[in-house]
Amino acid sequence: MFALALLVIGLSGYMAFAKTREGADPARSVGEAMLAAAMITMVLSGATLWLSGAAPADIAEIALGVVALSFAAALVGAFSAGLRPRREPVPYW
Repeated sequence: MFALALLVIGLSGYMAFAKTREGADPARSVGEAMLAAAMITMVLSGATLWLSGAAPADIAEIALGVVALSFAAALVGAFSAGLRPRREPVPYW
């Protein structure tokens, strides 16, 4: 679950970065990235709970940590996209 949690955290940061880079508002891109991260985390934690039989409190604690770190990664991704403007592509010869 921890490796998949790192994937979800990185994915939410990248999604917010890409949406902001496409021209969306940073707050909207963070919201969309968090929605996707929360849904993926819910599915992963439910599958982990069902397959492993671990205590529900342990899984919930991990899931809340993943959502909080996903929010931080989405904020960093969205606001780092606005730091430098996009460069024009290099023309082909």
